[in-house]
Amino acid sequence: MSIRRFTYVKINNYYYCINTGKWKMFRYLMNKFKPLSLVDETAQHMLLPDRLAKSYRVMRLLLFMHRGLKKNKLTTIKLPVYGQVAMFKKNDNAYMIFDAEREVVTFFPAGSPKEMKTGKVSYLRKIGQSGIGPRIVEENRKEGWYEEEYLNTPHEPPEKLEQSERLQTEVMGFIGRVISQFPIKTVPLSHYVTKLMAKLPENMMEDERYAPKINQILSFIARLREALSQAEEQNIDLAFSHGDLHLKNLIRRDGRLIGIDWEFMKWRSLLYDAYYFYNFIRKEPDASALLRELEASKELELSPINPDTYRMVFQLEWIVHWLVIIGDRLERIKPARVNHILDNLIQSTTLFFEGVEKR
Repeated sequence: MSIRRFTYVKINNYYYCINTGKWKMFRYLMNKFKPLSLVDETAQHMLLPDRLAKSYRVMRLLLFMHRGLKKNKLTTIKLPVYGQVAMFKKNDNAYMIFDAEREVVTFFPAGSPKEMKTGKVSYLRKIGQSGIGPRIVEENRKEGWYEEEYLNTPHEPPEKLEQSERLQTEVMGFIGRVISQFPIKTVPLSHYVTKLMAKLPENMMEDERYAPKINQILSFIARLREALSQAEEQNIDLAFSHGDLHLKNLIRRDGRLIGIDWEFMKWRSLLYDAYYFYNFIRKEPDASALLRELEASKELELSPINPDTYRMVFQLEWIVHWLVIIGDRLERIKPARVNHILDNLIQSTTLFFEGVEKR
């Protein structure tokens, strides 16, 4: 029995299924595309409303697809799955295809089926089975693809969530469930700190738009390394973490919080997810209370580590995390976005050091 394969057309880093009706694709892209305001920077007023500007982008894209296919100028691929949009993820070397009708997302390797990251799939399977993330719906190792639930649940307004102490308590409970699903790894602190490095492209280091800010951030990294080298702790506990835990990656399902988008999952310092989440809502978590709760309720054997050390390690991990993202995606990120990320890193780390000096 032959498997039907659907044709996708590549435009920039995106693949679009040409088996989809144009009107259906238009509605789907309108929901998925981020708003793009056209603003007169001198007068600081909007030239076009967000929705009108986004409609223009979508219609222009569909027209480009139609003309490009006729002239045979577009790259096409065939995959045994249907979806509206497929995005090529450079880091994972895989296609990620959203199927809005079935509420699943399918991952395919870019090359042979053997390239599928079966280790990642095993983590995702455990995450789904434990109820902290989407379940793996189907997996085909022979063809090298898998499908996971695409939980398209509406979010509450972020403003309400940020002000809700109940939600913050729930998030800490969610982080505890994530930590308890995988074994804690205790490693030498100096060794872990040494491994936290970000290699940036040479052209970025020489670019006058970024170089001064990058040099300032590198000085912050050196300062953090120096401070950690003087820490009393010899070891540090690493736990499995979501890696990008903010309000848009948390949904409520059957009365519980579930994490989605586990792209950055890996082992990091024990309190990484807690500090990451609170960074987004501009607050500091009660790290001591969280450590006590983890030890009491999760039956975990944790090393006696000062919460201030975890905070310092997180700051270093967080800076390196964003520098790696910038380095990997520099060609696809607009300069204004790069500068925004660099400014945020500088502001956050400056505030962190000011807090340390006050203590």
